Amino acid sequence: MSDDNLFKRLFEQRNAPNESLLVAAQGLSLVYSFHGEDASDGAEVELSHLGAVLGKTAQEMFQSAVELGRRRLVQRRGVRRAVLPQAIANRLAARALQDIPAALIEKHLVNEAPERLLRSFSRRIGYLDGSQEARQIARSWLGVNGLLADVLNLNELGESMFRNIAPLDPDATLSALEQAVLESSDDESAKKCARYVQLLVSLAYEPEHFERSVALLAKAAIASAEGSRGSIRQNANDAAKALGSLFLIQLSGTHASLEQRESVIRSLLRSVDPAERELGLRALDAALTAWNFGPVLSFGFGARSRDFGYWPATREAVVKWFSRFLKLAEELACSDYRDAQRVRTIIADKFRGLWTGAQMYEDLERICTSIAKKVFWAEGWSAARETAYYDSNGFAADVIKNLARVEQLLQPQGTVQRVRSIVLAESGSVVGIPLVSGRNESIESAMSRLQTTAYELGVTAAGDGTALTELLPELIRTRSDQAWSFGRGLAQGAENPSNIWLQLVAQLQPVPIESATPWVFRAFLNGLHQENIVLAGAMLDDAIDNDALAQWYPVLETGIGEIHEEGLRRLLRSLELGKAPIHNYRSLEGGRVTDGLSGPDLKTLLLRISDHDEGVYVAVEILYMRLLSDGGRVSPNEFIDIGCELIGRLNITVDTGPNFAQRLQIIGRQCLIGEAGAATVREVCTKLKEAISRSDASAYGHREFLQVLFSTQPLAVLQSLCSGDAAMVKIGISVLENADLLHPHAFDVIPEEELLRWCNELPDVRYPIAAAGIAAIRQDKDGPHWTDLALKILEKSPDRVRVLQKFIRQFSLPGWDLSRAAEVQANLQLLDDFVGHPDPTLADFAKSEKSRLSQAIAEARKVRPPIYMERDEGSFE
Repeated sequence: MSDDNLFKRLFEQRNAPNESLLVAAQGLSLVYSFHGEDASDGAEVELSHLGAVLGKTAQEMFQSAVELGRRRLVQRRGVRRAVLPQAIANRLAARALQDIPAALIEKHLVNEAPERLLRSFSRRIGYLDGSQEARQIARSWLGVNGLLADVLNLNELGESMFRNIAPLDPDATLSALEQAVLESSDDESAKKCARYVQLLVSLAYEPEHFERSVALLAKAAIASAEGSRGSIRQNANDAAKALGSLFLIQLSGTHASLEQRESVIRSLLRSVDPAERELGLRALDAALTAWNFGPVLSFGFGARSRDFGYWPATREAVVKWFSRFLKLAEELACSDYRDAQRVRTIIADKFRGLWTGAQMYEDLERICTSIAKKVFWAEGWSAARETAYYDSNGFAADVIKNLARVEQLLQPQGTVQRVRSIVLAESGSVVGIPLVSGRNESIESAMSRLQTTAYELGVTAAGDGTALTELLPELIRTRSDQAWSFGRGLAQGAENPSNIWLQLVAQLQPVPIESATPWVFRAFLNGLHQENIVLAGAMLDDAIDNDALAQWYPVLETGIGEIHEEGLRRLLRSLELGKAPIHNYRSLEGGRVTDGLSGPDLKTLLLRISDHDEGVYVAVEILYMRLLSDGGRVSPNEFIDIGCELIGRLNITVDTGPNFAQRLQIIGRQCLIGEAGAATVREVCTKLKEAISRSDASAYGHREFLQVLFSTQPLAVLQSLCSGDAAMVKIGISVLENADLLHPHAFDVIPEEELLRWCNELPDVRYPIAAAGIAAIRQDKDGPHWTDLALKILEKSPDRVRVLQKFIRQFSLPGWDLSRAAEVQANLQLLDDFVGHPDPTLADFAKSEKSRLSQAIAEARKVRPPIYMERDEGSFE
């Protein structure tokens, strides 16, 4: 059946030919979707604009849309309508562009059209790449003084239209972007181009557009990277990710040839601009990826037929691809290329995939041999061993033999190489540094051997001055888990530990402190302390004043274990000098290092820390950990004293996050007790009210902190917030209401007599507050009932209606979740208890509330949430 006959059958569907309906269908197909329910003559009525290009009224277009709906050629989503399927809509739209004068289309669908209709029109013509008329519209929009000529300064509507029409003429689209970006002398244009990343990836599909698209992506990636121009690796923006994806062996979304892609990579890697070289390394990394593929972006592009890009069909094609890029990588890795180390890292990262997935055995063995002749390659050794550990069960005997030969070739030799590959490697993989001895060895056993090996290397390095001198610059920067064992071995293997310590400290002089780490120093002190307590103490004494070590001093102190009298003296001296940032004292919270301090000593230390800006938060963290680990050296009363003092020093105007609030909960349960705890809580609440009265704080945002106070001293909170003059009482009540503190049932822990006594002091105000904070309803096998305390509060309150309003809030009133409607309906029966109440105001309120809420539940069950309508309409935008 010919296309014409098929279209005729689908359109007419055994109906008589109807030329008027066909013409209307063509007009309705000019847009991707249209508002199908408004047939008035308003300026924003979409049917009116669509009819105008045909000489029809909005009512006529409406009737035609209805008839097309009966034929299932128009579908609806809410108020939106669309001619479907797309094959029919595209055919009708292409015919309409031929039959309707361009001037009418420009007037009614472009110049005078509502924004949504204009967007929809651009989306439709974007599917008509076979239409000469559609391509002409796109060229006119992109041409000089055209609607979309200034492609980098379009508003949201213009950007959407530009993306929609791009498939009509990819060459013109690229030219428009090139003219805007490549001819500009600043980075601002390139930054704006980053918004078209998906479009540029789509344009790179055709080989003839590949280099041009990549050039624009590179410009956008470099300009939009944060920080310096060379920071793309750290700030992997969308443009850089998309550029890299174009160099995958599959799922790249482009049919650019192998030669084209290699040429682009070489060009980027040869650049004098470090940012461009970074992009080249990213592309090389992608080209050597042999498994775990995944496209960065989608591949659709209008109605153009697209696949996933180049896909090797044979083993020979796979070998050709990886051989070519491995040869390039080898050339760079074994040369004096400025980024040769990065290239070697890429090869190591891809080794397992290339060996196990792509089976590039000979190429990899050759490369490993070449690199081993050039430099020691710890990453390659680790990669070879990981491959053997995880994958060797599936290898043939000759492949296992080849891999073993590679691993032996790369194996570290001598102290320096072994330290770099075992201690300084930051991967933390027991498989790679060193490998577990066999697949049956447990991880615990392997970790123990790893740490033992690291310790032994420390002892060896201590006696090898040449090796240690070479390693020192790297040791002060390491963050590896093995640094602890190595540092201990370094101290305990040294004939003259003071000399090695001085060498370590000397390395800090030319190095920015943010580039160094204290881990080896801390480990060294730990090892030394076990051998020579006096010398370790002297080094810590020196660290307090030493310009290079002073800011690390609190961290170094924790290296020797529990803090006692001498450690406390040093910490207080350090706090007095103020050379160490206060946040570094948080190191005292771990490792139970404060367990050796008595109650008075712990209080002295924590209060001195809290004297500094933000120090109270550090002190609270330390106290929290001491409470969890205390072995009995601090009495409960001493903890109460310390905790109350620190909580009283907290800045009440600062919001308390959930993590810190959790710590305060633990402290509060053990410290905010008794009269001392109550006094502290009253003091804190008073400070909050005073801060609010001065506008230094608001009544909002203190829920987490006040929940801590409520959980320990609820009556003290009420006494403080609801006392004072009228203005202060008003502030206190607003804090309670805005912080939503009275749920769940915060006042249930207060003895009934005390709560009622407190309410009676100011009944008009306090009974409604109490009503909000107690459990008003109890459940048993017979259903819901009022609690005895709820009924007492209701009867004693001067304003029973306000109290009942607070109780009703506990009914779990239905909102978006209707799953508990039955429970709420059952709770409403409780209101019947008050229908015959002697207080007529209460009786009338209970009756009206039950009626109102019953109706609300019924309506909520019937109403369809509007979010579904919005979702359905969105599919036709």
